[in-house]
Amino acid sequence: MAFADIPPRPLAMQEGLRSYIVYDRLPDSCLAFPIEDDSCEPHLHEGEWVAVDTEDRDPMTGELFLIRWESSGRRAIMELSLRDGHAGAVWWGHSHNRPRSQKERWAWIRIGRTGGWSDGPYAADGERAACFQRKIIGKVVGIMNIGFRPEQD
Repeated sequence: MAFADIPPRPLAMQEGLRSYIVYDRLPDSCLAFPIEDDSCEPHLHEGEWVAVDTEDRDPMTGELFLIRWESSGRRAIMELSLRDGHAGAVWWGHSHNRPRSQKERWAWIRIGRTGGWSDGPYAADGERAACFQRKIIGKVVGIMNIGFRPEQD
């Protein structure tokens, strides 16, 4: 049997894996944001620049978004998750590189590693949902090619 005759096997998406488009130039409606720490590893690494689509601001569980805190103006990439709260659904933002179970959390503590960070809860529905929506700058949609530097104004 020739290689061309072998039917392709469907590939199951492996949980936790994601891929991003690598861009040579910044797409329209996107801004560039530098990755300055290990909070998004293993997908994004310190020193890389990501493309953030400022027109895609609808929160999605498991996706990475650029968030801005109104109190300080600080910006960070966060993984979002929708959870059940006492009064309905709520959004949380987390560092992507964090323990995913209590067992993993204790393993991190034993080796002296920090446990990541979270921010929330934020109302998902109703009049208070706008508070969280204002924080979202856009969704991470890609990585800029090696050597990318933003244009200086």
